[in-house]
Formats: sequence, C-alpha cells, structure tokens
Amino acid sequence: MSGVEFGANHHGRVLICDEMGVGKSVQALALCYIYKEDWPLLIVAPSSLKLLWRDEIRKWFPIIHERDIKVVQSSKDLSLIHISEPTRPLYISYAVFCLKKKKKK
Repeated sequence: MSGVEFGANHHGRVLICDEMGVGKSVQALALCYIYKEDWPLLIVAPSSLKLLWRDEIRKWFPIIHERDIKVVQSSKDLSLIHISEPTRPLYISYAVFCLKKKKKK
C-alpha cells in the first residue's frame, strides 16, 4: 500500500517517514490534493526546504500560479499574508511558525 493510499484510508492523517529520496514530498502533495476542497494548504517545514516545496507545488500542481504560492520568509511577512482564496498554498518554516505561536501566548 502506498503512503498516499494509506493516508487517504486514514482521512489524511498520516506521518510519512520514508527514507530520503523516495518521494515523501510528492506523496504529501498527492494526499493534499485529495483534500483540496479543504484548502488553504499550510506547509510547515525547515526553512532550508522552502524553495524545494515551492518548486514541487509548481511542478505537481501546474494549475496553481507561482504568485499564488505564499512563502513566509520571516515573521514580518505574516502580516502581509491574507488567504482569501481557498486554493492558495502557504509555506512557513518551523522557526517562524514557532516564533508566531510564542507571540500569541
């Protein structure tokens, strides 16, 4: 059973822990696509992967224009982002996400 099939059978709740280079990002995006009616899509990952995720989204979802993929570079960018359309993916690094959570407490 593939990670996508397993995730779909578990209502999208899955942790994909495959080895490096076997397609975890593609599996995650495929699973996200299954639930696209529930978007906006939030991707939280290390900042070193932000451009990789943007490129993967562009590669696998050609219907999403590059300008619609929001990449949060710093906590200052958060105030500039308004997700008004449910089809827009948003990428944020762990560091910025945790920083924002700490400020809310």
